Amino acid sequence: MSVFRAIEDLKWSSAHTWSFIAFALGLLFEAYLVGIAPIATGWFSLPSYLTALTLIWPFLWLIVGLIFVGPLSDRFGRKRLFILTMSMYAVGIALFIITTLVMPNYISLLITLAIMLAAAGGEMNVILTDMHEVMPRRHRSKAAFFLVNFINIGLMLVSFISLNTQLIGPFYQRLAIGS
Repeated sequence: MSVFRAIEDLKWSSAHTWSFIAFALGLLFEAYLVGIAPIATGWFSLPSYLTALTLIWPFLWLIVGLIFVGPLSDRFGRKRLFILTMSMYAVGIALFIITTLVMPNYISLLITLAIMLAAAGGEMNVILTDMHEVMPRRHRSKAAFFLVNFINIGLMLVSFISLNTQLIGPFYQRLAIGS
């Protein structure tokens, strides 16, 4: 390793800042999606066993994404799988907005959450792996510490939206959370 490469490993550049922002937004969005399921239990009249399913649903699909996308990204490349997860997000978001506003029902909620959360779980693998490869050695542990805290921010954001729309009805709450 040359001396210049060793010095470059210590510096934080604008590319690192943009990477950190992208990674942080990915984790924030993943947590936001996880937070939708407990809020959605108030959108429909559900028996207790379906309420329980709704509460564990996000974690099941995060695990599916974590299990399958990691090995697939090693085989087909992170860029291809990143594009796939972004496409899954786009489809899931479009279906979520359409189904929760136009024809809200329990099954469509679970399907759209499954699509988006499987993508989020897969993206989490890519984010954490890329963060360790992209960030300079000197700043890697700090970046990881601050990056993981964006999960908390995502949950706080969806909770804040939920609390501020709770009293005006489920339709407006779905609209605010889906927007």
